[in-house]
Amino acid sequence: METDVLAAHEEIRGAVEYHHAEGLVETGDRWMLGGVLDLSELDVGQVMVQRTSISMIDIARAAFDAIKMGRDLQQLGADFQKLLIEDFLGRQWFVHDSNPSVCQRGNFL
Repeated sequence: METDVLAAHEEIRGAVEYHHAEGLVETGDRWMLGGVLDLSELDVGQVMVQRTSISMIDIARAAFDAIKMGRDLQQLGADFQKLLIEDFLGRQWFVHDSNPSVCQRGNFL
């Protein structure tokens, strides 16, 4: 089974390389597709950014954008007063950075 998967990955990688050489696949897309094929070999820590490494947002700009979004929503008939930030947040959970990325990928499907 694993041999079949590896063979399929190499076949896809070969097709991408061929089409890149022919000028039909851009370099950025080539790297992205290769990265997708390599995900099963990586741990979460090699793929994701830890929260401690993420910068904070500009609150003044965010407030301006929220007001603009509220006006846009009102024009569409939405009640801006009933919108809560919690409505836009996803569920949070802890993921250890040594988890295999294959296991983590399933949480986003």
